[in-house]
Order: sequence, then C-alpha cells, then structure tokens
Amino acid sequence: MSDKIKEIIKGNIKNLNELIVDCPFTTSLKDDLLKCQEALAELEAKYKRIDELEKILIKEHSNRIKMQTKLEAENEKLKEFIRVIISGICWEWGDMDGCDLQDAAIERGLLVAKIATEEDVNELSSFEVGDTIYVFSDALKESRK
Repeated sequence: MSDKIKEIIKGNIKNLNELIVDCPFTTSLKDDLLKCQEALAELEAKYKRIDELEKILIKEHSNRIKMQTKLEAENEKLKEFIRVIISGICWEWGDMDGCDLQDAAIERGLLVAKIATEEDVNELSSFEVGDTIYVFSDALKESRK
C-alpha cells in the first residue's frame, strides 16, 4: 500500500475518533460514524494484507528468476556435453571411451569429485573409504518427486 493511502486512512480514523468523542450529533449519526470507523479499520487491515501478499509475490518471483537462471545454466552445460559426445564420436575422433566422457562431464560440472564414505564403498566395491570418486552433480541427480 502506498504511503499516501496509509496516511489518508490513518488521518480519517483519527478524525472519526475525534468526531465520535466530541459528537454533538444524534445517536443515528454517531452510529453511522462508528460504522465508518469500522469500515476504515477493515480497509486498513485489507491494505496491510495486500502489502504482505505483495512481499510474498516479490520473493516468489525472485526465487523463480534464480531457478530459471540455474536451469538455463544447467541446460547449457548439458548441450555442451552432448556436442562434445557427438563431435567426438561422429566427426573428430570416431571413437570415445569412458575416460573421455568422464573428463567432458567433469569439465562441464556434470560430475563432481567426492571423498568415498563407507556407504559409497558398499555400493561401489572397487573403491576404498577416502578414495576420490565422481558422482552426479545436482543437475543430474534423480529427482525424488
């Protein structure tokens, strides 16, 4: 809510309070002033809620922009990786082995280094605890929806 609207509402509530206290008017008019006061209070509460929702929307929008940027960067890395594979197999070398693929994935951040833990060793019997192993980056991990 704009500061101007806030000022107007607060000013009107203050003016109504003064009118009601010093009211030389009839009971009917005083009741009408009380209704106006309630309506202004409700309006103020609604504008406050609008402010809260606006802040939430701004934060959500910012989060979505960050996520979009992250996804665009991941997408570009995947495209680069596919281009390396296609050019390496089809055009340049005619042959790529697992080391070539792993190196290309590491260079693009699709695989990341990690120190093997007991759990990793149980799954990958060819490694020992403390060895450096490579695992999928966040971009390639299976989603668990």
